[in-house]
Amino acid sequence: MINLGSSLKVPYVQELAKEKFASVPPRYIRPDPTKLHGVSTEEIPVIDMQRLLSDESLINHGVSSSLVDKLKLEMQKFFNLKIEEKKRFAQEPGDVEGYGQAFVVSEEQKLDWADMFYMLNEVEGLQIKKAGAWVPVVPLPNAFIVNVGDILEIVTNGIYKSVEHRATVNLHNERLSIATFFSPKLDGDMGTAPSLITPENPAIFRRISMIEYLKAFLPRELDGKSFIDTMRTQIEDF
Repeated sequence: MINLGSSLKVPYVQELAKEKFASVPPRYIRPDPTKLHGVSTEEIPVIDMQRLLSDESLINHGVSSSLVDKLKLEMQKFFNLKIEEKKRFAQEPGDVEGYGQAFVVSEEQKLDWADMFYMLNEVEGLQIKKAGAWVPVVPLPNAFIVNVGDILEIVTNGIYKSVEHRATVNLHNERLSIATFFSPKLDGDMGTAPSLITPENPAIFRRISMIEYLKAFLPRELDGKSFIDTMRTQIEDF
């Protein structure tokens, strides 16, 4: 096992939700951004990949809706297990994989009203931030939401900007989010693609091993895009 840092143990939200609260515990309540910035009227662009399937000569590389439904069903089965069963897969000390919460680094920080099962491999209610305001993402049936992450911003030397996003909760219905991440291989380096570096366009991010990147990123509290700033060339240390 590669030690990539750990997260502090916190209560399981599914178990907390079974208790009768007059209100949600304060540690799980965050300021309402709509009161600070208002409600955005913008809409997220949609790329219709269905057109790629209109030509019979094209190979269908899509994901069948039945496979997606099966994945959702299996994940829901896991979260519906008794707590004793789910604890068999709980996060271990010094590891972020497993059942629990990640990125918890202090007893005072705000927590997500959610449990997660995190696996390191090579939604409804989603919002992205633009110009300081949160823009709702309207889910479409049989569609995937694709976000540009910090690593792609680093690899492209800032050409593609990573998206700050968050998932919100619903007062009446549970939310099931299944996130998949594409990252460089663990035993490789991570930095700007050499083909994009020129005397006129020098690298603005440092090159480090993928292991060191994850060791620095995973034990931190999530705070917008603050981590990617530590990767800039003018910053010497994490």
